[in-house]
Amino acid sequence: MARRRTTLNNQDPHFRRSPFAGAMKAARSTSRLGVAAVTASILTACGGATGVGDADRTEPGGVSQDLTKKVAADPSLVSLVPDVVKSRGSLIMVTDAEYAPNEFVDADGKTLIGWDVELGTAIARKLGLQPQWINGRFDGIIPGLQAGKFDLGISSFSVTAEREKVVDFVTYYRAPGTAMLVKKGNPKGLAFDGDKACGIRLSASQGSIQVDEIKKYSAACKAHGKPGVPGDGQVYVAQNDAVLALQSDRTDAVLSDTPVAAYSAKQANDAFEIAAYNHQDSAYGIALAKNGLAKAVQGAMRSLIADGTYRKLLDKWGQSGGAITDPTINGMKS
Repeated sequence: MARRRTTLNNQDPHFRRSPFAGAMKAARSTSRLGVAAVTASILTACGGATGVGDADRTEPGGVSQDLTKKVAADPSLVSLVPDVVKSRGSLIMVTDAEYAPNEFVDADGKTLIGWDVELGTAIARKLGLQPQWINGRFDGIIPGLQAGKFDLGISSFSVTAEREKVVDFVTYYRAPGTAMLVKKGNPKGLAFDGDKACGIRLSASQGSIQVDEIKKYSAACKAHGKPGVPGDGQVYVAQNDAVLALQSDRTDAVLSDTPVAAYSAKQANDAFEIAAYNHQDSAYGIALAKNGLAKAVQGAMRSLIADGTYRKLLDKWGQSGGAITDPTINGMKS
């Protein structure tokens, strides 16, 4: 499904080899609902909270634990848990549950589901801790970790050198880059090859790496005498808001991680499609405060890989193509 590149200027990397050109492996969906029903139900569940850690963002219904119930504590890993966490007996985890299939809210409006959520729950159990989940805003997760409100954040974070300055990351997945979600048939012929998206309304969710990618592409358009992306991109608080904007013709394309874009297209009964992909993998990392917990989480990841739980979780959600074999601390930068 990759689209042919065009070249405007061989000296400009954004036009010579667009960061969005390439191919992907589509995520497998677990159900097929109309986009209006999907986005409306998720938006209702997530509500309009103003920040991470607010009491009304805690999900009392817990998480789906189908593949985590049999995960047993590993004494050698329990000994690595910092005393302040061990004495509490629970692992406080935060995610922004609007990024299906990675993390989202189930139809009951309160249960957090997705493979990120199940993986985090499995990690807590390996460490002999009770999983405690909070549903919060993506752009507030790292500040919340720094302030000591949470123990870890698992919310499709791309590992970057800039983020590593303030938090530690334990890598756990290789996401196949960014994808451009458009309406079925791609009526405007959009792609990130050459100038095909110059002057086009492009959207992304707040705090995502796609916001910066759009700005870079817009600058490349302007440098070649083409119209830039209006406003250097439209930024929405939530991924679901961006998808609703696409549905209602308030934007022309939504940029997000490839598994998420593919899932949105499948869930919408083919009302959307992917117009462009890239070859640049994005390393996902579990974000942690720099307090020593990273070693324990890395150990838990290695144990889950060794006993097969990690692969089963990815297979369940159709994401095994991005599986890793050796989680690192502060590595695999995107």
